Amino acid sequence: MGVNMTRMLLIYGCLIAINALASCVGAQDELNGKWKLTSYKFSSDQGFPIEKMTVDVTISENKRIGGNSGCNLFGGEITFLERGKIKIGPLTSTERFCDETAGQFESLFTETLQNATEYSIKGGVLTFTAAKQKTSLSFGRSTADATPTPVEENHETFFIANKLVDCGQKTKCVQFKKEKSGIWYQMPQPIEDFHFRPGRFYKIEVKPTYGQRLGGARVLTYKLVRVIKTAVREKDLY
Repeated sequence: MGVNMTRMLLIYGCLIAINALASCVGAQDELNGKWKLTSYKFSSDQGFPIEKMTVDVTISENKRIGGNSGCNLFGGEITFLERGKIKIGPLTSTERFCDETAGQFESLFTETLQNATEYSIKGGVLTFTAAKQKTSLSFGRSTADATPTPVEENHETFFIANKLVDCGQKTKCVQFKKEKSGIWYQMPQPIEDFHFRPGRFYKIEVKPTYGQRLGGARVLTYKLVRVIKTAVREKDLY
């Protein structure tokens, strides 16, 4: 093979690589910003009230994807490949207490997002497809602030029951719920700066934070921001 032919092949190869890179960069630019879930296709036939849930993704210039999966916040890496191919994950998420419906939805949502192998944008709708599983997620542009809220700045409201319960190893735990019609759950760790008085119900604002324990596992803890209301009878709390 002549020198000129070799040079031509090298130049041709470089041009292909440059075009592929430009295509990937262009794809990311097109997807950057915040998107709200509009529809889904899961392996399960169960329906979910996504119109009443907060489900969105934000794609940033530093090849990160994150958002709200209905109850928890999640985040991870996103890699744009050639010809509409994509790789997402691994994803990590917070560990909030969620009701059964939200928990089931989040499991299917996260599974679909992490298994996504391709994407498309048609008519302003962004769709991630997991071809092997035949599942997909579709999003429309969100007009909300595209800057993800850090977990540490996301305050929550808890209702606290009027008595402690046994939660193992001779310890007592408070009971809490997030909605008036919800069921009471045990809080496995104390709420920092919250001083519980038996016989009283509480409505409080808390700030979730992450700590570390032996083995590197993340532990979600809560710190009291303020006591919104306290009452002797539960019905007077709402």
